[in-house]
Amino acid sequence: MKIRIFSTLLFMLLIVINCNYAISETKAICNIEQGSIQKFFNTDSFIIKFSNIIYEHKEKKIKIPIFKGSMGDVLYDDFRKFCSVNNLLEEGFRENGFIIKTDKGKLSKTFNEFLLFYKKSILSNTDLNKPSRIEVDGGGLYLFYEFNIEGVPCVIYIVATTKEEYKSADQIKSITGIELDEKAKIPHFRYSFWINYKSEEIPVL
Repeated sequence: MKIRIFSTLLFMLLIVINCNYAISETKAICNIEQGSIQKFFNTDSFIIKFSNIIYEHKEKKIKIPIFKGSMGDVLYDDFRKFCSVNNLLEEGFRENGFIIKTDKGKLSKTFNEFLLFYKKSILSNTDLNKPSRIEVDGGGLYLFYEFNIEGVPCVIYIVATTKEEYKSADQIKSITGIELDEKAKIPHFRYSFWINYKSEEIPVL
């Protein structure tokens, strides 16, 4: 009899714990403003409009501002939960990055504004024309800028398509002066943050 009562109490306790977790998770998701996350067509990339995105690593909070964002702060884990619950991203999978979409003829200008925005924050000690790592593939440009927050090594990884096709990264003399492909059907570039990584550890995607 005592065993049965104990089992019942244990079962009820587990239900309460699960309910509290579900309520907490739902509350976090509800705090995300409508329109702050937009899936970029049929891809695993997103347009986000948060003011800051906050990553957590070993009890440290890595707070990173978002270019042209104004819709409040979000924990990265809550962003992932929101995408999973709303079937925007398969659970357990990482997003492919965040998208900056522009009007025709404004891609290169916006790209430079983006770089200068981060020069004022996470890349304040970085020469924008000297990325930690740079890769090219024809018109594909892959930039890796390392930075450090709270003693944690981080990387902002940027992917863009250039007007000119390059065979070698040595051909690029200036990042801030580079022209992107303004004739693209949907002018955009992609970026992502990698926490507790060095640039050489990140795959070119």
